[in-house]
Amino acid sequence: MNAFVGAILGNIFLNDSLNRFESAKSYEDKYLELAIKTSDQYISYKLMQDFYEACNNLKPITYEEFLLVVDINRYLTTALDESFLIKNKYKQLTPDNQRFVGFLFPDGTTSPILCRHYKFERHIISALGYDPSFVSYNVNVLPQLTGSIKVCHEDITIFTKPSIHQIKWLTKYKAKNYHVNNKLFKNIENPELDYEIKRLPYSPIKFALDRQA
Repeated sequence: MNAFVGAILGNIFLNDSLNRFESAKSYEDKYLELAIKTSDQYISYKLMQDFYEACNNLKPITYEEFLLVVDINRYLTTALDESFLIKNKYKQLTPDNQRFVGFLFPDGTTSPILCRHYKFERHIISALGYDPSFVSYNVNVLPQLTGSIKVCHEDITIFTKPSIHQIKWLTKYKAKNYHVNNKLFKNIENPELDYEIKRLPYSPIKFALDRQA
């Protein structure tokens, strides 16, 4: 993908995240006109956008209201189930061992390859029957409530104490950057990183980690 087409793709995601849907659609038309081959990121975006547009009677909700009403166990279970279904249907969106944008769940499994994290968060909230418009680039509902970890190629962002399954996965993945408590660490074996992780809160999730990693 050349830089110009990549910039157009990025503008699809940016405008969509800001609820500028007409602008996002305009950039999408340009992308489809110019792209020689659609990227995995676009395929991921498109399938979740189609799902959202097919949803009827989504309940309007704010970020604060969602935190009050969400069943966290169901929230995580839905994220796991949707990830399994998408990766099973779209094999090219299975991360395997490659660098990718997505989520690492407490049971050691991952989301499919994503265009951006916000889109998957919106997808899951839509699946729960709520209008996900309150989710933007800077909203991290899924990581904070379920203990999921954000993976962005070489960058890992950890919000709550990771599970044993997540630690094993991270050790194999060997990212270059780890973000914890607004601090950056370059080595997963850094004692200071371990100290910061111990200072993190526990996730409120009570999900039984009995699925296969």
